[in-house]
Amino acid sequence: MDLDCLKRRALLNSPDAPPDKLAQLGRDFVVAGFLNDALDFLDKAGDLEGLTRLLAVVFDEGHVFLFARIKGLLGQPIEPREWEALADNAERLGKNSFAARARERLEAMEREADSI
Repeated sequence: MDLDCLKRRALLNSPDAPPDKLAQLGRDFVVAGFLNDALDFLDKAGDLEGLTRLLAVVFDEGHVFLFARIKGLLGQPIEPREWEALADNAERLGKNSFAARARERLEAMEREADSI
């Protein structure tokens, strides 16, 4: 992909950037494994289908922060079972800090539910 950080920033900040181009770049970034960039471009493009596909990728990879961000963009709450599965995925891949963060979020949800 021939898009340095300055070109990426310029595209993301341009009010005239064509959504189709942004969405295609977002999909290309997913394939290349640049998931943060993919999220930025798919979000800017308003590509809900692309964001939904990316959600599945970051879930499988146990990427807690991107998962939470995408769920927020899609207006979807995160269910306790999703936090648990996300933690398991992260742990399986050796992403222990992500696994710990997901378990913290799960425990916070459980404490909140118990206090009601």
